[in-house]
Amino acid sequence: MTVSEKDLLKAAIIGSLDLDCMGGGEANTVMFANLLVKLGYEVTYFGSGCAGGGSHLQEPGKNLIFKYYPSAYRHDPMTHPYVLRTSRLLSLGLVGLFGYKRTRKLLAGYDLYYFANPTLLSRKLIPEVHSEGKMVIIANHGTFFEYLGNSSMKFLRIVSNIAGKFLIEPLSSFDNIVIHTQNSFQTGYYRKCGFRDRSIMEIPQHNVNFDDYGISSNEGGFSVVFLGRLTESKGIHVLTEVAEMNPEIIFHIMGRGPMLNVIKSANVHGNMIIHGYVSDQDKRRILASSDAIIVPSVFESLSIASIEGLACGLPLVASKTAQGLQYIISKNSIFGKLLPRDAESFSLELRRLRRRKESAYADYVMERKMRREAAMKIFDEKDLLNELVKIAKFSSYPSGSDRDLKISTVN
Repeated sequence: MTVSEKDLLKAAIIGSLDLDCMGGGEANTVMFANLLVKLGYEVTYFGSGCAGGGSHLQEPGKNLIFKYYPSAYRHDPMTHPYVLRTSRLLSLGLVGLFGYKRTRKLLAGYDLYYFANPTLLSRKLIPEVHSEGKMVIIANHGTFFEYLGNSSMKFLRIVSNIAGKFLIEPLSSFDNIVIHTQNSFQTGYYRKCGFRDRSIMEIPQHNVNFDDYGISSNEGGFSVVFLGRLTESKGIHVLTEVAEMNPEIIFHIMGRGPMLNVIKSANVHGNMIIHGYVSDQDKRRILASSDAIIVPSVFESLSIASIEGLACGLPLVASKTAQGLQYIISKNSIFGKLLPRDAESFSLELRRLRRRKESAYADYVMERKMRREAAMKIFDEKDLLNELVKIAKFSSYPSGSDRDLKISTVN
């Protein structure tokens, strides 16, 4: 154990959905919760409800090493499944608007507060816990300023600017806050909001162990993977249009969510194989034997699915509206292409890749191996974990406390 014999430090995980609605952001949050437990914390995960579908866990809440409190804010209508669904999860940002006193009482008594995203709840709670000398981590696993700021609607961009000034800028003067950003866009945003560089740690968090992934031989046909929650923000309408325009291409759809019936109805050529929930083993098998991965998301803070695709050497056919995808592909052009978020652009790129495979299969496989090796050098999970330990270490000395949490690397 890396903690002293004094009472355990207690950490609250706040802002992520329930685990039976887990997406990439929730996977990252669970990863950090597990890390805190290994470092000696007593951790409680407060789920913010569920809009429906998308789980990576067959039995959410089972075999967890931290305390799990699903739908912790039932008293707050912003976490009602219907509200979450119709707002496309944006209502998560307004948790705390109703029933704040009850929420505050629920979250009392912790030493470390980890927020999955900056929200109204973090804006209201952080000044209070800061005055108590508690430490705070604000992570950014999908942020309103990425979603609204990239909207084609001027009104939403204005809303994003107002929300930033109200929710984030007032916190920049506080000590004991660590900002964990996933990409350079987020880092720049927090700098603009007044946070100093020493408070910001840019770490592209994911839980992809490249050793578990590989490349399988697949000379016949051309298949494309979509991996993620089946929601409008993930580009489901673009995906179905692309599949309809390319009946000769097989699309493997892995994931669940409220737009499952949209996909089923649009499968006019039968070229979309709808897998739904898949085990990690089956997911890796499908990725390894495919030829490309399509990511038509409106926004992504990073995109764990894309890194899983790179671990199998798959080229990313990705939306240029998503900051996380821009971040990944900026690291090496071999990783894929950023495209306008329309079916025609995605179709042209997939057809180009298909012709490339058909005309030079050996070269196509070699490029996959090169892509995997290049990604491994940048997104190695072991190095990433040790960077995340630095966040926990940075956040382990509450003001005025004599607690001594000695943290080393985690194997």
